[in-house]
Amino acid sequence: MSTYDVKVWDPRKIGDTAKGRWRVRWAVAGREHCKSFAAKPLADGFAAGLIYGLITGAGLSMALAYGTAHGALAMTTPGDTSMATRAEVEAVMRGRTARIAR
Repeated sequence: MSTYDVKVWDPRKIGDTAKGRWRVRWAVAGREHCKSFAAKPLADGFAAGLIYGLITGAGLSMALAYGTAHGALAMTTPGDTSMATRAEVEAVMRGRTARIAR
């Protein structure tokens, strides 16, 4: 198992327009990275998936994959709380569509 010096910041709104974008920042071994999203649920979902992957020891590339898949699934859930299961997230990571039958 690899150990990483990682920091993840809360998603922040960038820009001052009503439809501003959202950015998630993280740093690995002191090197900062960021990704921007068109909607807050995407940014929140990405951050949650990234953190999940990191704390479970999945490795950095898998943590980023968890973030991407969970962000996509977060857009299928009404409201601010994701209802995606780990199985659904991992299915999207394997290439299944993010459309979920609920």
